Amino acid sequence: MRTARLDLRPWSDEDAPAFHRIWGDPRVVFWGPAADVAASLAMIQRTRARCAGRPAPVGWHALVERTTGELVGNVVLQPAPFAPGDLELGWHLRHDRWGHGYATEAAAAVAAQAFATLGVGHLVCAILPSNARSQAVARRLGFAVTAHDVPHGGLPHDVWTLPAPARSRPPGAAPRAPAAAPEDDARP
Repeated sequence: MRTARLDLRPWSDEDAPAFHRIWGDPRVVFWGPAADVAASLAMIQRTRARCAGRPAPVGWHALVERTTGELVGNVVLQPAPFAPGDLELGWHLRHDRWGHGYATEAAAAVAAQAFATLGVGHLVCAILPSNARSQAVARRLGFAVTAHDVPHGGLPHDVWTLPAPARSRPPGAAPRAPAAAPEDDARP
């Protein structure tokens, strides 16, 4: 998948050091960064297994900045651990790439492909109430808060929902309401 400035591709084991620059940075993963490159590699392998056999664009997508060739973030489309039956859209960027619009650009592309090819009525994301940057991305994408204090990774999150564009839903179908959240889940 391509956007105006990014190439999106699956993460490979060889990407573990670049993945760790994101997932090992406490400014990005302030709820508990990966301890080292080995932990980041294990996370790549777990997330790849979680999404294996699912249709595109489900998966963890590495964001490659075309002007530099660097891996600068990821966009996730995966089964939502906090909302069974739903797909979660998420984004994480290297700290030095915050404020460039990459999260919005890449997440919009994955959402558009999901709506066009998977026939889902909506996507969900979980955002900590204190995470103003991710909330701003969610608003730009068209998400709205639909639930508060949903346990996710041991912390209370707001659940945000993005309805499919009307043309992506079957004729006469309204967006499906998000599923109820379980008690808690583990982060990737």
